[in-house]
Amino acid sequence: IVDRNRTVSRRSKPSSRTTLICEQQNPWHRFQRQDVMSEQASVRKVHLIRHGESMYNDSKDQVRSANVGSDDVALAKLLLKVDDDLNLLDCTLTSKGIQQAKALSSRWKDMKVDLIVFSPLRRSIETMIYSGILDAYPSIRAIANHMCTERLEGTCDLGRDPIQLQKDHPSLDFSILPHPWWYHPFEEVSVGDSASYWGRLIQVRPADDPYIELVPYFHDRINKFKQWIQDRPEKNIVVFGHHDFFFQMTAHNVDGEIVGKSLKNAEMISGRIIEDQFIWTE
Repeated sequence: IVDRNRTVSRRSKPSSRTTLICEQQNPWHRFQRQDVMSEQASVRKVHLIRHGESMYNDSKDQVRSANVGSDDVALAKLLLKVDDDLNLLDCTLTSKGIQQAKALSSRWKDMKVDLIVFSPLRRSIETMIYSGILDAYPSIRAIANHMCTERLEGTCDLGRDPIQLQKDHPSLDFSILPHPWWYHPFEEVSVGDSASYWGRLIQVRPADDPYIELVPYFHDRINKFKQWIQDRPEKNIVVFGHHDFFFQMTAHNVDGEIVGKSLKNAEMISGRIIEDQFIWTE
C-alpha cells in the first residue's frame, strides 16, 4: 500500500502547486517502465490522458509570470485568488488547450479502444471531443465517471448537474453520476447557486491547505476508480482526466519517496493496473 498522505503538485508547467506548497516535482523518471509478465497479459490496458490547457492553468501561469521573485507566502495568496475566481467555474479549454487536444487525433490510428471514460468536468469533456476519439470510434461507449474527477481545490473543480450535462451532450453517457457528483462535505443534497455554494465550501477549507477535498476521501475514490476499471469487461480503456488524480493513481513508493507521473496538458501514459498498482508499460 502506497502512503500517499502528501499534498501533490499540479496542473501546469511548472506546476501551479509546486510554488504554492514549496515542493519539487516528483522524480517519476526514477520509476522506470515495466514489462508486464506474459501470465498477466490478460490484464486490461489503460490509457490515461490529461486534459488540454484550461483557463485555470493559464490564469495561474499569468499570476506566476507577473510575480517572479515574490516570496512563497505572497505568491500562495495570489494563486489562492485564482482558486476562488467564480469566472473559472467548470472552466473551458484555452485556444492552446483546444489545439493540444486536436493533436491527440494521431493517437487513434492504431490504438485498440473498447471503452472511453471521462471526468464530467468541462475541460475533460472538451479534450475528449476535440481529440476526435468519438469520431474515430463511433460505436464505442463514452461514459462519465465522477470518481476520476480532479481533487476539489478551486471553482474550476465544481461541475454541472448531470441533467444539464446530458442535454448538452446527448451522445455521451452520464447515467452513473449522482448529484452533486463532486466532493460535497455537507449533509443536505441541495447545492443551490454556484457562488453561494463556493462561499460555503471555502469555510471548510483548511487554513494550511488550499485543497478542500480531504485526503482520505480523495484516496478512497482513487482506489474505488481503480477497482471499477478492474471490474469492467472491456480490455482497452481510455480515461480523460486530471493532473492530481492521475499523479496519485500512478503513485509508487520508491525508496521511501512517493513518485507519481506528473502529466503535462494533453499528455498520455499507458499501463495496466495490477494488484492495485498502476504499472507503466509504454
